[in-house]
Amino acid sequence: MLERIKAEIKTSLLAGDRFRVDALKLAQAALMNARIAKTSDLTAEEAAAVIQKEIKKRKEAAEM
Repeated sequence: MLERIKAEIKTSLLAGDRFRVDALKLAQAALMNARIAKTSDLTAEEAAAVIQKEIKKRKEAAEM
C-alpha cells in the first residue's frame, strides 16, 4: 500500500493538487509509524485499519 501511496503522491504533485498531496502524506506517515511500531510489514487488513483510524481522527477534528 505504501508504494501505491508514493505513486499517488507523485501523480498529485505533477497535477498540482496540493490538498491531495497533503492528505496522502499524512496517510503515508501513519502507515510508516504503524509499520515501525509493529517492527514488520503490515498486512492489508492492518493497513486498512490504520487508514480508517486516520480518517476518523480527521473527521472528528473537522467537527470541532
